[in-house]
This record gives sequence, structure tokens and C-alpha cells, in this order.
Amino acid sequence: MKIAAIILATLLNLAYAQDITWYNAQRDTFYISTAEQLKGLSVLVSDGTNGTSNFTGKTIILANNIFLSGNFAPIGNGSTRTFNGTFDGQGYTISGLSVSGVEYAGLFGYVGSNGQIKNVKIIATKIKGTTAAGGLAAYYASSKSIENCSVTADSVTSSGRSGGLVGVSYSSISIIKSYASVNVSGSYSGGLVGYGSGSIEYSYATGNVSGSYSGGLVGYGYGSIEYSYATGNVSNKGSSDSYSGGLIGYSSGIIYIISSYATGNISDTTTATSSSYYSRSGGLVGYAGSTIAISSSYTRGNISAYATNSSNSTAGGLVGYANGTIAISNSYASGTISAINTGTGYNYSGGILGFYNSNDFLYKSVYYNLSGANKAVGSGISTGILGLSSEGLKQRMNFNDWNFDYTWNINEGVSYPYLVVKNKGATLSVPALASKTHNSITINPVIASTGQVVEYTIVTNITSAGNIYIPADITEWKTTLTFTNLNPYTYYYIFARAKENANYNIGRISTYLIVQTDAESNSGNNSSSGLDNSSSSNSYNNSSSSLGNSSSSSAGASQIYPFHLIASNSAIAINNAINLQVQKTARLEIYNLNGKLERTLNFTNGVYKVPLSDLPKGLYIVKVQFGSSGREIIRVPVK
Repeated sequence: MKIAAIILATLLNLAYAQDITWYNAQRDTFYISTAEQLKGLSVLVSDGTNGTSNFTGKTIILANNIFLSGNFAPIGNGSTRTFNGTFDGQGYTISGLSVSGVEYAGLFGYVGSNGQIKNVKIIATKIKGTTAAGGLAAYYASSKSIENCSVTADSVTSSGRSGGLVGVSYSSISIIKSYASVNVSGSYSGGLVGYGSGSIEYSYATGNVSGSYSGGLVGYGYGSIEYSYATGNVSNKGSSDSYSGGLIGYSSGIIYIISSYATGNISDTTTATSSSYYSRSGGLVGYAGSTIAISSSYTRGNISAYATNSSNSTAGGLVGYANGTIAISNSYASGTISAINTGTGYNYSGGILGFYNSNDFLYKSVYYNLSGANKAVGSGISTGILGLSSEGLKQRMNFNDWNFDYTWNINEGVSYPYLVVKNKGATLSVPALASKTHNSITINPVIASTGQVVEYTIVTNITSAGNIYIPADITEWKTTLTFTNLNPYTYYYIFARAKENANYNIGRISTYLIVQTDAESNSGNNSSSGLDNSSSSNSYNNSSSSLGNSSSSSAGASQIYPFHLIASNSAIAINNAINLQVQKTARLEIYNLNGKLERTLNFTNGVYKVPLSDLPKGLYIVKVQFGSSGREIIRVPVK
């Protein structure tokens, strides 16, 4: 017995052994190759051993595969003990991960605003937290991208926010070339992210997902999803509101989905007794509360919403419930769609949308399966949507204006259309202004490193989709460098993207160039007033652009007259803009009514008109700091 006890004690000591001897506060880069060293990292961050910081500005590099045993203590355990360095797995695998009995469960419990995780594979058993859980990180507060990461696990669960990769992120998260193969459950649950906004590209999830707000990729959130997919079933059964979607369960913000799909079955049930509760399920999105744009995407699963008593149900092949501007092109849904109510509430189901509560729409070459739904939209307008038989959905000739050379493929008479897997399209620089008049703008050509043809578009309104800006208008992309028939003295936004070809997908939309056409009485060429938004944050500074006599200004702001006439500072709200008078310097911080910082602008001496018309409609709070002393707070309506 004594020998057995000694062996057990030795094994326990080995399981929980930690090594922090590798740490030296004077160094910026560290290499970890053993389980003991990884546990040491957890101790250094979570417990603050030896007076260490949160690794801000430092890099941890994994130098070998690591096998863990026992219950792992996550790296970072709360908002005051966060990991703020860079963790680079170099493609190595951390296996044997198991986490339970903590608030934030994952390899990383809490990643701070300066942290980043990339190039690591995780193989885990069960990951269970009380507040949040994620295979990679329970809480990710950074806007730095997660790249080339994967999680394979039995389950990720919490009573709050759960995700295959990340449980919750309140910053604008970006996930690139990553995946999760894990069953996920929680109040807010997603195959990749439980709760958060941002962008997902070239990523996927394969596990089943369940929760009140549940999605194949994202449970609750908004932003852009490009060239990504989910294959797991999504389900929920509760006694209040419930939302389930093949990619996104619930979104209150703008959604932009391109060349993505979901193949799992979506089922949503509420047993609520009040008519103010809903069951909403969609092949791609359960609930879309704002603008949603979908192109070259599809769903193949069966979609169902079920409500009892006086609660309500809606189900749609692509979207369960939409409450704002919607644009869908070159997309389809092939499954069986149903919305059932056994009580007094309403129920709507449609091959594409269950319920559409607006008239601002565009449907182009959109199809659904006639054997799976008896109408295109359960409640709302359906112009532009066409129903086909199951066999008709397998015939290339029925898909009008679809690109079967580059984007789609089909096994004629055998399979439904499927997306062609190709390389990532080129990322482009911001277009540059060549010249402009009162009714035209000419730009210089942008070159794609992949050799793709570059196309451009020009709009008067833009909107944010997660951490990128996109045209707010339905627009046409052309290869022309000159835009004509424009309005005088008007701001225009110009985007570029790499055009799809046989080897590459469409490139991500570039950051925009903003140009104001001349007044009609001043139509001579002027190549000095084009401004771009190439900053990765919401700062619109551009000190290299010249407006009047100002040496530093902000995108979209036009100087009215030179600095030597300025006698005082002032900021006056006008419709969709601010009239700004600056003696020396000024800094503007623009917030929406939810307290979110929309952008920061900096100015030097001059008088400016600062347009805000590209922001979503609403009331904004603007904090103006003049130099080091004077400060004003004004309210600006955007209509």
C-alpha cells in the first residue's frame, strides 16, 4: 500500500509540475517545449508569480508537440490576469487538454486587448466553464487575428457563452484559416464563436451546436463570413426566445456572407407561454436584425421552428427572420422548411425567408426547393426568388447568371450546385486618385499580386460589417478607372477587389478611397483631395493628404478656408455633419448611443465640414478636445 501511495503521489506531482525557470523579464521571446513549461506560463500569467506582467510585447513560441495530463489551469483567469502577448504554436499540437471547474475555460482563459494566438492545434477531451468556454480561448478581448488554429475535442460547454474556438469576444475578432471539430453547448453557442462580432474567412466547424442563441459558426454576433462553412446540426429547446442558424443564430448588426454554406439540420423549439416570445430558425441565419447581404451561398439541411402556447415561430431556408435591408444573390436552399405552432401564436415558413419585416430588398437569381416549401417567403415580398423541383436544382441551365466557370460546379442531374475550392484572392491596396472634376473621378490602377484582374465600384454610402467597411448600396463592379455622370461637390467612396478566376476567389474588398467632386464652377483637374481609410483601426487620420492649407486632416473632411483666419475654436452639429473651427489642434471621438466608439478624427488649424452620412442612421455623441484644454460634447443626428 505504501508503494502504491508513493507511486500515486509521484504521478500527481508530475501531472501538476510547473516550470517557470525559462522566464526572464529582460527577454522578449521565449520557447516552450514541455508540458511543465506550458503550465508555468499559466502560473506566470494567472497568478502573477515573480511580479511578472501579462507578457505585453512578448512572444511565446511553441517548439515541440506537448501532451497534457490532469485538469489544466487556463492561461489567464480574468480581466485583471490576462495574456497580452503573442502565442505562436508554429503548427505544433497540444493534446490531452482538459479543463473544468473554472469561470473561463480553455487553453487560454482570458486573452487581453494586445494578445494574439496563431498556428496552434489543440486536441482536448472536455472543456467546461461557468461563465465562458472555448477550446482555444474562453474570452478573447483582442482585435488581433486568430490564424491557422484548430480545436478537436469531445465537448465545449458553459452556462454562458461557448465556442469551439472562442467563447466570447467583445472586440472585433478576426478568424482566418481555422477550424473546430467539437460539440458545443451554452446559452450563446457557436461552432467557432459563442458571442462576438468581426470576420471569419476560410474557416469551418463540424460539430453539433445547441443553445438559446446557437449557430453553426457564431451563436450571437455580426460581421462578415467569407469562404467558410458549417456541417453540424444546430438545435435548441427552451422556454423563452430561441434562435438557431446554420452559420449565425442571432445578429443585431450588419451581416455580410459570401461563398459560404451550411449543411446541417436546424431545429428550434420554444415552449414559452407569451406571444412576445419567438422560435426562429434559418439555414444560414436565424434572426437578422439589421442589413444582411448574402451572395454565392447555400444550405442543404432541413429547417424547422416549433412553438407552443401563444409564442410564435418562423423558419426560412436561408434566413428565419429579417428586419432590415436585405440583398441575396446567386444562392439557394434545398431542404424542407417548416414552422409549426400548436397554440395561438403565428407561424411563417418560406423556402428562402420565414418572415421579412421591411420593403428594402434585392433578390437576384435565388432558388429554393419546391418539394421542401410551398412559398419563397413566409411573410413578405419574394420578387426575384424562384422555386425549382429537386431535379431542377440539379440542372445547370436553371441557374440564371451563375458562374459555373469559376465559382460553382455541378454534377449534372446528380448533385445540387457546390462551391469550387480555390486559393484566397489577392488583398489590394487602397485605390489612388488620379484626377477629378465636378462630375467625374479617375483613379490609378491597382495591381493584384496574384495576377488577378482588378475591378472597382463607387458609392455614396458605406457601412461596417464587423471590422471592415463595405458599400451600403447594391452596386456594380467594373474594371473601368473613370467614373462619370457624378454629382458636383459630393463625397464618393471607391473600393477595389481582385476579380475571381479559375485559380483564385474574389479578393477581400479593399479599404476605401474617399473623394469629393469639385463644385460645378471649379471643374479643373485636382489630384490632391483623395483620402483613404487604410488604418486597421477606426482612426481616419491621413497626414499625407492635402486639403487647402491643412497639413493634417481626416478622411472626408473638407477645409473651408485657411488657418490664419481662425479666431476661436468651435464645433457645431448640423444635419449629417459637423462644422468644425480649429485654432491649433482638435480630436473628435464619435460614439453611438450604445457607447461604441465609431471613429476617431484628428485635425490641425482650419475650418472644416466633417461628414457623418456614412454612419448608420441614428443619434451620435461627439466628444471634441481642442488642444490640451477646451472640450465640448455635442449630439449629431444622422438621417
